[in-house]
Amino acid sequence: MFQILSLFQISPTELFAIFAAFVVAVTAHQFGHAIVAHRAGDPEPRLQRKLSLNPLAHLHWVGMFMFAFLGFGIFNSAPVSHYRVLDDEEPQHKDNDAEHSENGEQSDEDIARSEREAKRKAEEQILRENMPELFVDDASVAAAEWHGYAERQDFYAALLAGPLINLVLGIIFTMILRQQELNPGFTAALLNNLIAINFIFFFLSFVPLPPMDGWLALLSFLPRERAMKLKEHEMNLCYLLAGLIILDFVINSNIFGLPVELRVVDYVIGSPARILQSTFMGR
Repeated sequence: MFQILSLFQISPTELFAIFAAFVVAVTAHQFGHAIVAHRAGDPEPRLQRKLSLNPLAHLHWVGMFMFAFLGFGIFNSAPVSHYRVLDDEEPQHKDNDAEHSENGEQSDEDIARSEREAKRKAEEQILRENMPELFVDDASVAAAEWHGYAERQDFYAALLAGPLINLVLGIIFTMILRQQELNPGFTAALLNNLIAINFIFFFLSFVPLPPMDGWLALLSFLPRERAMKLKEHEMNLCYLLAGLIILDFVINSNIFGLPVELRVVDYVIGSPARILQSTFMGR
């Protein structure tokens, strides 16, 4: 897919370098999401135990082995409460006089806010009845009672934190590689893969298909009704992304002699990642 490896030609040194680079990129990416979301008040990272630089808290092991051997894999979604941003909140500090009409009746905004609050309470009650294990500690209760991000930009900051950390790491490792004249070996392989995988993660994050970060951003831009309708097709869209990635792998393997023009994912993600790497390498 991104020409990181060939399954039948990879050396043990290269394989270990890919694993190590993958672990660094995923851990940094997920921790970036988690720490920014946590600072914005989102309890999800704490509940998922993502507030750690321990790779074991962030890795999807099946996905990691798939990525190393096949060039594609399964990844965890960003540890943020994306469903808490589908309802666009009205500003919390409004003049009470503006919320009512002159005759004392409730305004449309006030009615809509009351309906949203009633809906939240109904959803919480359903959770308490069907998943009581979610309410066994203070953090879980806080998550259930939390109404969402006070500012939408906090949500987008949490989403952007992951790919931006990958971008910064890719640039740093590129600068290191530029300053060193390394002979072929583990260190050179590790640096090259750290650069490639971090840049790939950066562009991959913006794909508006599940389970990528771009998918959560897309849902947040849509009205709640449309977002929920689109979420009904989430699994099919996951299959679509997986199919596109597998198609790239099949074309690169030249198994069926398919034209290279069909490598959609490589054009959208792989090519920009290679261009970015070449730019910072000064080539």
